[in-house]
Amino acid sequence: MRVELGGREATEADLSAPELRQRMWWRKLFANFRENFKTFDFYRELERLPESVDGLGPWVELPPHLS
Repeated sequence: MRVELGGREATEADLSAPELRQRMWWRKLFANFRENFKTFDFYRELERLPESVDGLGPWVELPPHLS
């Protein structure tokens, strides 16, 4: 597998142990997210959400510093 390290190409064998663990962590995170999304049918849950946040209460309103 080829990865980009700065301006040069390298293989995973060229990475240090911490760099390799970091890349593996991200790969596992996305695989886990994808599996949970399919297993728990999150797409259907997201489709059931209302089109707007009107009437959902103060918990969906942005705090003043983010408005």
